[in-house]
Amino acid sequence: MPNTDLVIKNGLVYTTTGFVKAGISIDDGKIVSIASETSLPPAEKVLDASGKIIIPGLIESHCHLRDPGYTYKEDWESGSQAAAAGGVTMCIDMPNTNPPPNTLDKFKEQRAIASEKSIVDFNHWAMPTKKDEIQKIAEEGAVGFKFFMKSAQYPYSSETSIVNDADILETFRIISKTGLPCLVHPQNQQIYDLHVKRWVESGLVKGYKNFWECTHADKSVNLTTAVARLVLLANSVGAKLRILHIEGEDQINFVRMLRKAGYEFTVEMNPVALFPMD
Repeated sequence: MPNTDLVIKNGLVYTTTGFVKAGISIDDGKIVSIASETSLPPAEKVLDASGKIIIPGLIESHCHLRDPGYTYKEDWESGSQAAAAGGVTMCIDMPNTNPPPNTLDKFKEQRAIASEKSIVDFNHWAMPTKKDEIQKIAEEGAVGFKFFMKSAQYPYSSETSIVNDADILETFRIISKTGLPCLVHPQNQQIYDLHVKRWVESGLVKGYKNFWECTHADKSVNLTTAVARLVLLANSVGAKLRILHIEGEDQINFVRMLRKAGYEFTVEMNPVALFPMD
């Protein structure tokens, strides 16, 4: 039996049938067998996992490494170390960096930074705010695209946002031709601005709760109308849409209604949304 690169033995391995006492054989970075200890092939390196649980590495598809541009918040070195400590073996970072990866050259620069600093596997969501660069970035290997559906807010530049429905439609049309997904941070900017204006005029300052109220006032109509626009636009041109930051009962019910009606898209919920603000 040929040698493999690595065998991990004596652990409890998680499988589709639950945890089993077994070993794992790995060759060229891939699992080639999960078997009893006596059935494992010889390996150049053997790790003893006695008393430990062996589970697949986790993939974090929504992380903010802030590198380049905002490394005072996070960078690939510290972020990937935290990921590895928590069992995450692949990070896919969001593109609200400075500069954002909205051209082929910028995407390559961001990948070079991650290649130098990251201790886990990685890829990037690219920013589709330059339409003539979308196809080139896709061919370079981006996992997909992401943009903000709101006006630029500190500290991010206008290059991270697409607000106009016509621009969003054409962006979805181009991305759909790549076959890659597009993630969107939803917001109805006009309704949000209305709520901010009312809050400012009230003279009440409540910190983070102000943001929550401006986002969810009037039964979260800011977000439900944004979701409706995105779903209709994406489905009209066959784009693979994932809506981020679903945050309340009104949105969940609305999403269920759209899915039941046959619209195709996925959503991602914020865990914090399950705990109402005091």
